[in-house]
Amino acid sequence: MLCAEALCLRAVAKLDQLEQGFQDCISSDDPELWAIALRMVGGHLLLTMRQLGPALVISEAEMEPGYPQCGQQAGMSTGMSTGMSTED
Repeated sequence: MLCAEALCLRAVAKLDQLEQGFQDCISSDDPELWAIALRMVGGHLLLTMRQLGPALVISEAEMEPGYPQCGQQAGMSTGMSTGMSTED
């Protein structure tokens, strides 16, 4: 999975976590709660936008010929087993 794809999936997962709080804020008639909800979503979008630029550069490098592919230890470790053995 490319770096940009992983970033976008994390952003969507975070939005999913924020959904209930956002709905609670906008269901209120209190303008301060509306402002909090809009700041919450705006902050998330700003952070995602700032992270996406570098992620796109990394993803472009990942698509270059010669970049280590599946089964090779490249990039950050996820801590998850790949199920691939390097033993002969």
